[in-house]
Amino acid sequence: LFPIWVHYSINICFFITFLFIPLIFLNCVLYLTNNDSRITLKNKLLKAIPFSLGVILILSTPFSKLIFYFDGNTYKHGSLFFCLFLIAILYVIDFFIQTIKNRKTISHIQLFSIMIYSLVPVIAQIIQIFIPRLMIMGFCISLAALLIYISFENSSEYLDLETGVFNRKAFITLTRYNLD
Repeated sequence: LFPIWVHYSINICFFITFLFIPLIFLNCVLYLTNNDSRITLKNKLLKAIPFSLGVILILSTPFSKLIFYFDGNTYKHGSLFFCLFLIAILYVIDFFIQTIKNRKTISHIQLFSIMIYSLVPVIAQIIQIFIPRLMIMGFCISLAALLIYISFENSSEYLDLETGVFNRKAFITLTRYNLD
């Protein structure tokens, strides 16, 4: 129905987005734990290497057929297809490490929600490895990121329940924001 270059273009966009979501997820946690400003340029570049290699593999796919290819009108996985899952898993592992390392900067409820909501994409990734036709990974990561964001942006944490005015945590957060 569509020319082969359309199929390649759509799949390339999908797989780049697939790799980009766990990287955004990691950066979101680093930002929400106020740890993003402490990461050196060298560490930022190191964190970008797996993503960059994945993007190079994906973009070279129409010529190399390493990630996916089309045999006639049939979509097939290439020999390095599972590298995309390995790259995503690396970011998820780093996400857990950063969360545990910075657990003192977030509340217990936020830590619990991060750990619970993060299990959903991990389980989805395991399912998708064994059932590759089931495309649930991107949806589960997006859902988990949204739920974590909502748990971090809970405005009631910044209010004194008795008086209804901003509490000490709000003062510290606003002061830190204005001084930086």
